[in-house]
Amino acid sequence: MMSITDEIENIVARLLREEKTLVRKEDLTKPLTVVQLETPGIPKNSNTTMATADKEYEIAFPIGTKKFSIRMRSLSYAWRFSYDKGRVAASGLPYNTVPTAGEYYEEGVKMPEGVKIYVACSTAGQVLESVFWV
Repeated sequence: MMSITDEIENIVARLLREEKTLVRKEDLTKPLTVVQLETPGIPKNSNTTMATADKEYEIAFPIGTKKFSIRMRSLSYAWRFSYDKGRVAASGLPYNTVPTAGEYYEEGVKMPEGVKIYVACSTAGQVLESVFWV
């Protein structure tokens, strides 16, 4: 019966012969490096009710936001956003559309004080759920 080490060496040798190199044999003898990833921070939840169809609503980012996610509670409707006031309520291009069941998120950001996003939906009574990591 083969040891597990012998089995691994045989698999690696076969992959190398077949030119399907996933791992080089010499890499198997090196110690693994564990990388500690930075946590995104403390999550803060927010809900924005868009009571009126095609009306612009404002969401202020907490200072120092590192990551955020914004999505419609009901996954049945698209919604619009812009970082410029007065763009999403009417057809005040440019704005971005998040499709039905879509989500708008960014990672690796650092929001300064005063950053706001403006949102709207063509269907009244919809709720946007936001999570901000600071």
